[in-house]
Amino acid sequence: MKDNERVQNVLGRVMFWVLITAGLISGIIAYNEAPFLYWESNQYMESDLTKLMDERAAPIYSIQGNKKAILFIHGFAGTPATFRDYADLAIKAKYDVIVPLLPGMGTTPADMYDQTFSGWCRYIQEIYLKYRKNYKEFYIVGMSMGGSLALKLAENFEAAKTPALAPTGIAVISAPVFINSLFESGVVMHPAAYVCRIISLFTNEIDGDYSIYGEGGADVRRWVGYNGVFPTQIQSIKIGLKRIKDDLSKITIPVYMAQAIGDKVVNFKNLGYIDTHIASKIKQVRVFDLGGAEHKQHLLVLLDESSEVIYTEMMEFFKNIPK
Repeated sequence: MKDNERVQNVLGRVMFWVLITAGLISGIIAYNEAPFLYWESNQYMESDLTKLMDERAAPIYSIQGNKKAILFIHGFAGTPATFRDYADLAIKAKYDVIVPLLPGMGTTPADMYDQTFSGWCRYIQEIYLKYRKNYKEFYIVGMSMGGSLALKLAENFEAAKTPALAPTGIAVISAPVFINSLFESGVVMHPAAYVCRIISLFTNEIDGDYSIYGEGGADVRRWVGYNGVFPTQIQSIKIGLKRIKDDLSKITIPVYMAQAIGDKVVNFKNLGYIDTHIASKIKQVRVFDLGGAEHKQHLLVLLDESSEVIYTEMMEFFKNIPK
């Protein structure tokens, strides 16, 4: 009898600690992943243009009274430098061009610490609404997180509900709608993102080479932006992407999409997910196979292997959208 009691006591203690551990793990996951446990302000502080890290980081506004315009949106920690070549080409093609600098970027990394994905969404929407009414044709082009913001604008201004405000078409390049998606897509691209909210309790920034952009490639040589990783902002983006992902079916406007199979920043399955979940009848998908390239195969608009192809195809796609 005593032996049975000992066994039961041991099993009881084991079960107790198993339940405690499971509860702790569940709490950590919920704290980091559940949108209903996360709130952030949509306030933002625009970057001080007198403190630009590089003259190429400055916003680009070319308003010449053309009948069509393109809003270019750069990615996380980046600057309008990402789209300077495309902006020049679009201006020559008689488009008005708007390339804003997202708040907190292009100056000093400390300016990023209080920024949020909600703030970037609000900022880019205000820019969009300021200029959209002036044009019959208005296109949005986004790189990386900028592509996510383009998707957000297309969701917010559905063609069926707000036809006068809907974009004419959008192009999204290497755009994420998830960072990790273990259960739905079998993707764990960046494991640390699962606990970045906890990491953010201890640091605003992790210094070092910006692992997102790799080494030795043209994308690095032309990159103008911050080095380091920002856990608070990664958490903010992660939650914001969940909401974009859930609303993809609202998008019915024409969409051009591009990504590299070997993208080491945004898992390639993002492209397929966007393609199969938007409701657009007019769409074009460009897949790049860059083989064993040394760089991260992410900043396609800066790479010699893909930049010209994307610009040419994208502009032809926009041109052929029924008006």
